[in-house]
Amino acid sequence: MAIVAAKVLANAGHVSPTGVPASYVVVWEWENRPTWWRPYSPEVTQLLERAHNKKLNRIYLKDADPLLQDYYINMTSFEQVFEPTGATYAVRREFYPHNCPAGKGSKVCNVVLKASWH
Repeated sequence: MAIVAAKVLANAGHVSPTGVPASYVVVWEWENRPTWWRPYSPEVTQLLERAHNKKLNRIYLKDADPLLQDYYINMTSFEQVFEPTGATYAVRREFYPHNCPAGKGSKVCNVVLKASWH
């Protein structure tokens, strides 16, 4: 992810004080199946972005969405944790152009396929 973010930053030109390229938006996503990433709502994304900028270690999602009361994000390991069972899911912070569906808050799953060579 750092390589992708660095590449985006290098190509974007202007960067905000929070490190987001001027023509991009930050979207926080969680992986509910291998290579299937689901974006959080804009409210949860705003909460996570503030926590990221403040360098917090843990943030409870119920602060943005009461329906997510059993979940928190470990900001150091980038994991979503379901407290009742301890199940974890990967979380990532991505940059998308303002004009793409993910940049507009689309709930469509983003599939990232990784080629494997044998």
